[in-house]
Amino acid sequence: MKRRPEDYAWIFTWILVGFLFFSILLAVSEYRVFFVLMGAFALYLTLYPPIKYRDPSIMPAFELVALLTIPFIIFAIVTILPTTDILTGVRVSEMLAIFAVSLVMMVHLQRYHGLVLDRILLVFFMIAFTSTLGMFHTLGLYFNDQLFGTSYVTSNHILMTDMTLATIGGVILSFILLAYMRRQSLFHLTLPEYQRRDGE
Repeated sequence: MKRRPEDYAWIFTWILVGFLFFSILLAVSEYRVFFVLMGAFALYLTLYPPIKYRDPSIMPAFELVALLTIPFIIFAIVTILPTTDILTGVRVSEMLAIFAVSLVMMVHLQRYHGLVLDRILLVFFMIAFTSTLGMFHTLGLYFNDQLFGTSYVTSNHILMTDMTLATIGGVILSFILLAYMRRQSLFHLTLPEYQRRDGE
């Protein structure tokens, strides 16, 4: 039987899920606690639909899973391959993980949890969430330095740069999210059949 394009997307989606598992184990071996948490959250966003509805074919859109995986691919590359500036690579991948998880989480809340926000509240929520994750990211770097002797936070300038990037990223992501939701008609969401039969 000839495979449809959707079948290949489903297969590649599960391959990306396997890579997320691998990257979490890699982050554990590198004592990257914050990145482990981001990986666990990314797995939750990916696996929630098939687990809830007990159907492995029900997965988030492939582009969302691919977006979630990009920061972890960068993390794996800068960790495994020799590089002259691994600290910068890891910091960049962690910041990208914040952005990817934040964006996919908002789509997730709209599609699977019935959250309805108007455009202004959605922008505010996205900025607030990425800024909060940026704060936890900075705290994670600080505790990493204290517990494992790394040197991620060496000045107030680095700390404020991370916080500022998280806030700016939230602003940019909010407009990307608005465009994506408009394209996917998530502002006027019609529940899929598998959700309607569960009475949701």
